[in-house]
Amino acid sequence: MDFDSALSKVGEFGLAQVVQSSLMTSLGILLAFQQVNLAFVAKEPSFLCTDPNIHGEAVCQMEKSCENIKFVDEFTSIVSEFKLICGENYKASLVQSMYMIGVLFGGLIWGPQSDAIGRRKTLFAGIVLLATTSILSGTTQTYLQFAFLKFINGAAVGGTGLVIFVYSTENVGASYRVLAGTMVQVVFALGIAACGGLAYLIRDWRQLSFASGIPFIFYLSLYWILPESPRWLASKGKLTQAEALLFKMALRNKKQILRTDIALARPTKSSQKEKVSQPQSVGYAEFFRTPNIRRRMVIQIFTWFACSVVYMGLTMGAGDIGSNAYISLALSGLVELPAYVACVLLLDV
Repeated sequence: MDFDSALSKVGEFGLAQVVQSSLMTSLGILLAFQQVNLAFVAKEPSFLCTDPNIHGEAVCQMEKSCENIKFVDEFTSIVSEFKLICGENYKASLVQSMYMIGVLFGGLIWGPQSDAIGRRKTLFAGIVLLATTSILSGTTQTYLQFAFLKFINGAAVGGTGLVIFVYSTENVGASYRVLAGTMVQVVFALGIAACGGLAYLIRDWRQLSFASGIPFIFYLSLYWILPESPRWLASKGKLTQAEALLFKMALRNKKQILRTDIALARPTKSSQKEKVSQPQSVGYAEFFRTPNIRRRMVIQIFTWFACSVVYMGLTMGAGDIGSNAYISLALSGLVELPAYVACVLLLDV
């Protein structure tokens, strides 16, 4: 039988899948911390020149640059640390752009790698990078060091988020995939709201970087708990291993079945010969090979680009809306939740 038929006997969304999906999606909270903590880590505090006593933007218009800059807000950031004001203020925005470029490269690298070597290995490679770059970014002594680490951090966020979504949805039944996929986004939105609270409690940018990265270390223990994706194993011809994991899922889901009841179809000699004659790898060019696929791909690219520009612009700029940056960011995460409820109710209609 094929994998989906076996999955229906194992249980489409039983206790095994709920536990695995919950462990995976909970990582979304920490990914959200990495994505939006720049709203505070790179935020510009109010500043003044103490000699002579000049406030705000007037400092930047002085004929002679001020030697005694004082930042007067109750929080610190890379702006106050590296004096990114006046002619240097573009660097705070630039580091956010570097981070998002990293997210782009992360998706391009982690996606093929997760197909090649497995979801589990790529997931935990990402977790190691996330913990390392987040913690090290809090120890940086120069702007360039920080920008480089945020680029790598962005790549790890983009790649790890992709693996989390795939792992959480590919081993549940088709009727539950909308729910499983939407929950990944729900947890991320809750992480955005939680980041507002964390930044309120921790006003020092270095300590905020540490607090955002250290929890990843505890997730490394999941390497010995989370199994490889059975669907990925089956797609790679590792049918015995896939069947073993499916059978364990059945037991946890309290399904009374035999191992032989979920035996996956073995390839025939003719199908093996056909597979050998076909190209062994598929590149990104395949997305544009035929007119139909090319048209759909271009539409998807444009749609995702437009949505990302608006979404990230509103989210990262939430701290500048209203009188309280922490509440504004938290609300920007919570306001997403009704939309996700609508997704679950409408996408399968």
